[in-house]
Amino acid sequence: MYAVSIIKELGIPYTVELAFSLKSKKIVKNYVIKGIESLTKEFDYSPPSLYVFHNEWANLEEIKKKGTKLDDFINCDKILGNGYYYQLFDERDREIRRVLYLI
Repeated sequence: MYAVSIIKELGIPYTVELAFSLKSKKIVKNYVIKGIESLTKEFDYSPPSLYVFHNEWANLEEIKKKGTKLDDFINCDKILGNGYYYQLFDERDREIRRVLYLI
Protein backbone atom coordinates (compact mmCIF):
# COMPACT_ATOMS: atom_id res chain seq x y z
CA MET A 1 0.00 0.00 0.00
CA TYR A 2 1.47 3.29 -1.04
CA ALA A 3 -0.34 5.20 1.73
CA VAL A 4 1.40 3.11 4.40
CA SER A 5 4.77 3.68 2.72
CA ILE A 6 4.21 7.44 2.60
CA ILE A 7 3.17 7.57 6.27
CA LYS A 8 6.25 5.58 7.31
CA GLU A 9 8.58 7.65 5.13
CA LEU A 10 7.27 10.93 6.54
CA GLY A 11 7.17 9.56 10.09
CA ILE A 12 3.66 10.86 10.75
CA PRO A 13 1.50 9.21 13.46
CA TYR A 14 -1.35 7.79 11.36
CA THR A 15 -2.75 4.36 10.61
CA VAL A 16 -4.32 3.37 7.29
CA GLU A 17 -7.26 0.96 7.24
CA LEU A 18 -8.82 -0.68 4.20
CA ALA A 19 -12.31 -2.14 4.77
CA PHE A 20 -14.01 -4.72 2.55
CA SER A 21 -17.71 -5.43 2.86
CA LEU A 22 -18.38 -9.15 2.42
CA LYS A 23 -21.54 -11.03 1.44
CA SER A 24 -24.07 -11.33 4.25
CA LYS A 25 -25.02 -14.71 5.68
CA LYS A 26 -28.17 -16.01 7.34
CA ILE A 27 -26.35 -17.79 10.18
CA VAL A 28 -23.18 -17.10 12.16
CA LYS A 29 -20.33 -19.41 11.26
CA ASN A 30 -16.92 -19.55 12.82
CA TYR A 31 -15.63 -19.10 9.32
CA VAL A 32 -12.19 -17.62 8.93
CA ILE A 33 -10.96 -16.46 5.56
CA LYS A 34 -7.73 -18.31 4.88
CA GLY A 35 -6.12 -16.02 2.32
CA ILE A 36 -6.44 -13.39 -0.32
CA GLU A 37 -7.12 -15.99 -3.04
CA SER A 38 -10.34 -17.15 -1.31
CA LEU A 39 -11.46 -13.58 -0.63
CA THR A 40 -12.66 -12.65 -4.13
CA LYS A 41 -15.76 -14.88 -3.96
CA GLU A 42 -16.72 -13.26 -0.62
CA PHE A 43 -16.93 -9.61 -1.79
CA ASP A 44 -20.37 -8.02 -1.91
CA TYR A 45 -21.47 -5.15 -4.17
CA SER A 46 -19.91 -2.35 -2.04
CA PRO A 47 -16.52 -0.99 -3.05
CA PRO A 48 -13.71 -1.05 -0.45
CA SER A 49 -13.37 1.93 1.91
CA LEU A 50 -10.10 3.61 2.87
CA TYR A 51 -9.73 5.25 6.29
CA VAL A 52 -6.88 7.18 7.89
CA PHE A 53 -6.78 7.43 11.69
CA HIS A 54 -4.46 9.30 14.03
CA ASN A 55 -2.59 6.71 16.11
CA GLU A 56 -3.88 8.28 19.34
CA TRP A 57 -7.54 7.83 18.34
CA ALA A 58 -8.99 5.79 21.21
CA ASN A 59 -11.30 3.68 19.04
CA LEU A 60 -8.45 2.30 16.92
CA GLU A 61 -7.50 -0.29 19.55
CA GLU A 62 -11.18 -1.05 20.16
CA ILE A 63 -11.61 -1.87 16.47
CA LYS A 64 -8.76 -4.36 16.68
CA LYS A 65 -10.13 -5.99 19.85
CA LYS A 66 -13.62 -6.57 18.41
CA GLY A 67 -12.39 -8.44 15.34
CA THR A 68 -10.88 -11.86 14.87
CA LYS A 69 -7.27 -11.34 13.87
CA LEU A 70 -6.45 -13.42 10.81
CA ASP A 71 -2.97 -14.72 11.50
CA ASP A 72 -0.89 -15.42 8.41
CA PHE A 73 -3.67 -14.01 6.22
CA ILE A 74 -1.48 -11.69 4.22
CA ASN A 75 1.21 -13.69 2.48
CA CYS A 76 2.06 -11.06 -0.08
CA ASP A 77 4.97 -8.62 0.00
CA LYS A 78 2.82 -5.90 -1.62
CA ILE A 79 0.30 -5.73 1.24
CA LEU A 80 1.31 -4.61 4.72
CA GLY A 81 -0.66 -4.89 7.93
CA ASN A 82 -2.99 -7.31 9.68
CA GLY A 83 -6.37 -8.67 8.71
CA TYR A 84 -9.36 -8.51 11.09
CA TYR A 85 -12.68 -10.26 10.44
CA TYR A 86 -16.01 -9.08 11.91
CA GLN A 87 -19.53 -10.51 12.01
CA LEU A 88 -22.48 -8.46 13.26
CA PHE A 89 -26.15 -9.44 13.40
CA ASP A 90 -28.45 -6.89 11.70
CA GLU A 91 -31.92 -6.87 13.30
CA ARG A 92 -33.55 -5.19 10.28
CA ASP A 93 -33.11 -8.01 7.82
CA ARG A 94 -32.00 -10.74 10.25
CA GLU A 95 -28.69 -11.30 8.46
CA ILE A 96 -25.09 -11.45 9.56
CA ARG A 97 -23.08 -8.54 8.18
CA ARG A 98 -19.44 -9.38 7.54
CA VAL A 99 -16.45 -7.08 7.10
CA LEU A 100 -12.73 -7.59 6.56
CA TYR A 101 -10.38 -4.83 7.73
CA LEU A 102 -6.74 -4.56 6.74
CA ILE A 103 -4.99 -2.37 9.29
